Amino acid sequence: MLDYMSSEELGANLFRATQTEAKLKRELESGNKVGQHQANQTHYEVGRKVRYTIEELGGTMPEELPTVEHISKVEKRLKSLAYDIQVPLPNDQSPPTFLLPTTIEPLMQLVELIRTYPGDEIVRIGDAYYKLSAEGLAQLHTLLGSYLPK
Repeated sequence: MLDYMSSEELGANLFRATQTEAKLKRELESGNKVGQHQANQTHYEVGRKVRYTIEELGGTMPEELPTVEHISKVEKRLKSLAYDIQVPLPNDQSPPTFLLPTTIEPLMQLVELIRTYPGDEIVRIGDAYYKLSAEGLAQLHTLLGSYLPK
């Protein structure tokens, strides 16, 4: 189920889970017994408050968010756009290198960027190579600037 959630829905779900866990820990640390019924009730209450907050902020309720494409399909589509480097690069230069995003939105944007800006500039993303135009490379830096290797 988590593989079909957007970042927005994943974030809300993670917030609900972490806040529920923290609340249950506080109950246990204060010496209270926490049985299955109380744990379930806590999950329900925290979930209800998270939903209320989303609604109050004018957000989209999770059940109304569109289902995103499974991440493995997007990764497969990205791989199909890869360029197979058979010969050494000119002047033994290493191409710009980025880490592969692990969430669906930047992966989908990456596929679209590579399709939109084909060219002769070679770039490495994860363990694959792609060819982009100079404009595409600039767009890539904007999209994946936080995915530069440390």
